[in-house]
Amino acid sequence: MLIKCNLFKYRCGKCGTNFEVPVYLAGYGNFLLRSYASDEMAWLNAIASHAFKEGSKLIKAHPKVINLKSNAQSNIVQDIIGSIYDKNSQGNDFGINIDPKCSHCGEQKTASYEEVQPSKLVEIDVQPITSNHWDNLLESEKKSLVDELLTKY
Repeated sequence: MLIKCNLFKYRCGKCGTNFEVPVYLAGYGNFLLRSYASDEMAWLNAIASHAFKEGSKLIKAHPKVINLKSNAQSNIVQDIIGSIYDKNSQGNDFGINIDPKCSHCGEQKTASYEEVQPSKLVEIDVQPITSNHWDNLLESEKKSLVDELLTKY
């Protein structure tokens, strides 16, 4: 599917290279997911995604999260929700707010970023993320996966 993104200039935190990447800014509940360790991206319409609804509900009801303020709960959901979806072609998770890979050294470490001025819109072709693995899990397995994802909290 084609989506319009704003073009941003990033500066690599490792090698200092400046590079431009698309960033999706328009639309509540829509996310341009990036893969850990690759350039792959996927599209997530969180409002229409049953996996997002189920996963968010399980995360927010978890004992480590349930007593946190709503904003903190949402931050945790955004931090780990990509991991309930199907992996990329290299077997890596997707995530929300993942730094893009540097075009020079390949690191995903951002020193700074800003929107290109004057603003530029670019159209990119990105596939919707799938949740086949999640969909085939039993409820107990979904809870176990959420437990595992929340171990860092």
